[in-house]
Amino acid sequence: MRILIIGAVSGNGGDAAILRAEVDSIREAAAPEAVYVDVVDSHPALTRTAVPQADRVVGSAAPSPSAERNTPPLVVRALRKLRRLTVSQAQPTSEPVFPLPSEEILQLIAEADVVLYTGGTSLVEHYPLGPKLALMRTALLMGKPLVLGTQSLGPFAVDAHAAAMRAITAEASAVLLRDEKSLQNLRAIDARCDHVHVLPDVVFASGEPVLRPTVSAKPPRVAVSVRSWTKYQRLGSRAGQQKYEEAVRDAVTWLVKEHNAEVTFISTCQGVPGYWTDDSAIAAHIAAGLGSDVRERVTVIREHIPPERLQRRFAEFDVVLATRMHAAILALNAGTPVVAVAYEFKTQELFSRLGMSSLVHEIDAVTGCNLRRSLASVLDDTARARGLVADAVANLRPRANELGQHVVASARRRPSE
Repeated sequence: MRILIIGAVSGNGGDAAILRAEVDSIREAAAPEAVYVDVVDSHPALTRTAVPQADRVVGSAAPSPSAERNTPPLVVRALRKLRRLTVSQAQPTSEPVFPLPSEEILQLIAEADVVLYTGGTSLVEHYPLGPKLALMRTALLMGKPLVLGTQSLGPFAVDAHAAAMRAITAEASAVLLRDEKSLQNLRAIDARCDHVHVLPDVVFASGEPVLRPTVSAKPPRVAVSVRSWTKYQRLGSRAGQQKYEEAVRDAVTWLVKEHNAEVTFISTCQGVPGYWTDDSAIAAHIAAGLGSDVRERVTVIREHIPPERLQRRFAEFDVVLATRMHAAILALNAGTPVVAVAYEFKTQELFSRLGMSSLVHEIDAVTGCNLRRSLASVLDDTARARGLVADAVANLRPRANELGQHVVASARRRPSE
C-alpha cells in the first residue's frame, strides 16, 4: 500500500507532530500489510527527521516548464479553469492562484493508492490557499482517493476558494475535521457533508501519556509557549501583540513573585532556519521586559526540539501556559495541565471538547488577570488537574486514531466502489 501525504510543513513543530502521528495511525490500521509513505513537504530535510520511515520525500517546489506538457490534459484544463475563476474573483488583499504541481509531485500522485492531505489549520484564508487546493484537485482529477486529514478549516469568504472546496469535498473519500465550527464552515458553502467525521486531533493518538507523580514539586515549574500574531480583531496587529505580550509578562511575574515558580519559555515553532517565524524570539522579547528579580527565575530555550522530545519535556512541568495549540496537545499527552491562549477558534473548540473551557482565553481579550486566575485554579490542586487531563486524553485517543482507518479503507476501496 502506497500512501502519499501532501501539504505538510515540518518546519512547524505542531505540523511535524501531526505528520508523525498520521504515519503511525496508518501503519497500525494497515497491519500486517506493508505501507510505503511518500511525503510532499515544504521542509523536506525536517520531514526526514520527523518521519524517518518515510520512503520518498519531495519538496513543494514550483513546477518546471515541462510539467504542463507531461500532465494529463484533463488536469491541465481543470487547473486553468480554476486560475481563471481566481483572477475574476481575487480580493484586493488576496490573490490566490491554482498552480500546477511539479513533475516529481505528479509522479508521486500517479503511483499512490491514496492521497492524504495532512491535518492541521492550513485551509484558512489568512494563508495562501491556491497551491493547496490545486494539489488536492489534481489528485482527484488523476483518479486518486483523497482523504482530508483532521482539519480546522474555513470560513471561506472568497468565492473561488468556496467553489474549489465544494468540488474537493464532493469527490473526497473522507473529510476529517477537528471541531464542529469547521463543519459549520463547510455547511455554510453548501459542501457535501455526509462523509465528514469530527474527530480529535490525530496527535492525541501518538503514544501513551507520561503521567507525573501525584505530588508536585515545590517550587512549581511552569512552561510557556508564545508566538507572534497579526490577525487581531479588536486591535491593530501592533497594539494587539503588545497587549498579549503584557498579559504574559503579568502572568509570569505573578508566578515568580507569588509562587516562586521556575518559568521556562519553550514552544513548537522555534530554532528552525528558513521557517517564517521563531517563537523563541518573541519569548526572548517578553523575558527582556521582565523585572530583574523575575528574570532570574526565567529561562528561554532557543533551539529546536522535535515533537516527541518536547512531549517528554512537558512532562517535567506542573502546568503549561500555551499559545501554540500543539504545544497544548503535547503537554496534555504528557499528562500536564494546560492554560491556553486561543489565536484561532481551533483552541477554543478543543478545550470545550475537553471540558476545560475555563482554561482558555481569546488572544484578543486576554489579560494578565484572567491568566492568573486560570493558572491559580491549576496550581491550587495540581493532583485533581492532572487527573482530569489523564481522563480527557484517554477518552480522545481511540477516536483520534481513526484517521488511519479512513485512509486505509480509502486505499483498499476499488475505484468502482
